[in-house]
Amino acid sequence: QVHGDTIKESLPKIVPFLLEELKHQEPFLRCSAMWAISKYLDWIFGNINNEDDLRSFLTLIIGGVTDSVGVVQESACTTFSKIILDKPQYVEPFLEDVLKLFANLLQSYSGRSLHNLLDLINTTADNLGAKMKGVAATKDLVQLLVERFIKTPILDRSVPPLIECLFMIFLKAGANLLEFAEVIFQQMMVITEAFFQALKKENTRDEYALRDLFVRCIDLQSVFLELNPQLFDSQAEKYNLMEIYLAILDDRDEQVRQFIFSIFGELAKFLPKQLVGRVPHIASILSKNLVTVDANLDPRLMASAVCNNACWSLGEMIVAFPHEMDPFILEIAEKLIQMINVPKLVKTLAQNLALTLGKIAGIAPQPLSKHLDSFLKHFCLCLLNTKDDEEKERAIRGLFMLISANPEGVVNSFDYLCMLMANYESIPEDVANMFVQLGEAMKQRGGENWPKFLSTLKVTTRERLISRFGF
Repeated sequence: QVHGDTIKESLPKIVPFLLEELKHQEPFLRCSAMWAISKYLDWIFGNINNEDDLRSFLTLIIGGVTDSVGVVQESACTTFSKIILDKPQYVEPFLEDVLKLFANLLQSYSGRSLHNLLDLINTTADNLGAKMKGVAATKDLVQLLVERFIKTPILDRSVPPLIECLFMIFLKAGANLLEFAEVIFQQMMVITEAFFQALKKENTRDEYALRDLFVRCIDLQSVFLELNPQLFDSQAEKYNLMEIYLAILDDRDEQVRQFIFSIFGELAKFLPKQLVGRVPHIASILSKNLVTVDANLDPRLMASAVCNNACWSLGEMIVAFPHEMDPFILEIAEKLIQMINVPKLVKTLAQNLALTLGKIAGIAPQPLSKHLDSFLKHFCLCLLNTKDDEEKERAIRGLFMLISANPEGVVNSFDYLCMLMANYESIPEDVANMFVQLGEAMKQRGGENWPKFLSTLKVTTRERLISRFGF
């Protein structure tokens, strides 16, 4: 602390010295100065008083990105990434200039320099993507990224970060960039064909690299699917994508299954017509990948992305194809109930288990209601900190359908339901009314013990129940 205070007092002298060292002829000193500056960004931005000083500082940092020496470039890219991550508001006024610089560098950089630049573009898109939508230079940058993607041999080390850049830009700012989608699809199919050829030849070295590229392509395709289902539909028909997905659906590699499972959920949500006639086969594979509980279960296995994505996709398919999914619903529900009661589940998996059970409840409340008492507690805990959105609302509506079919099932875990509802900020009026009616019934059931029950709840929960629901 003593040394920290001493340094802080000296920063008005240290920082100008470091900024001057960025111009030193010795690359090692430029690199070290850039690294040191990255440690004092809070102080630097706290002491920038006008736009001219801000522009001057950012120009020095970006100058390092264009440095002719690789280690200086790398240090500058790291520093600028940290600025974008922690202080994006300071970069935003100069975003067009920054994107133009990236575009210029993209035409000349290669090797490690290109990797550093692509990482920086990725970080910029991730943190300033919404602002990139309205910047003209974004389209020019994407065009250069696409051209590089197409011209680069698919096993070149720069291809994975190129795909990552395209993924992030389209994810965050892609609505106005769909003119590039078809040519990107064309190159992704080149990668897909090479991957399948490697599988046939059992070329382990190429298969490993191509497998990684293939799943990255699947991820990018899912973004196009969400942005424009009609565009994706045309590409799916053109390249017979469904047959490709189905061929790899039960692949031995967990990473492949993870991404394939996810895109089937996206298809159920945004383009269900592509799954017509294929639902039973897909559902049987997804259900097989729900890990059931047994005495030897390693809980960490259940947290795998494979299981998580299988769970989410099954939920979307249940909503999109209730009739076709009916033969699988009880089997799926039994597995989900077993899994949701396992302690210390990873948060995303726990939430998806509850959300999918809620979707099942909305489709088949009667058979599921018999099991309500066995999973209500953990269902409520899993949804407690889930963001208030359409998915959560659907799950809670499904829950009340279960309660309506089996009121006794709520008795032993009513305190957990109270906690969930008290923390549900954006509750629809009709759902609130259902909870009020349930509360009245529980109050009558409790009789003289009702005040005692309320006293066992956390103070904040009790106060919200009283103020919002009249308990």
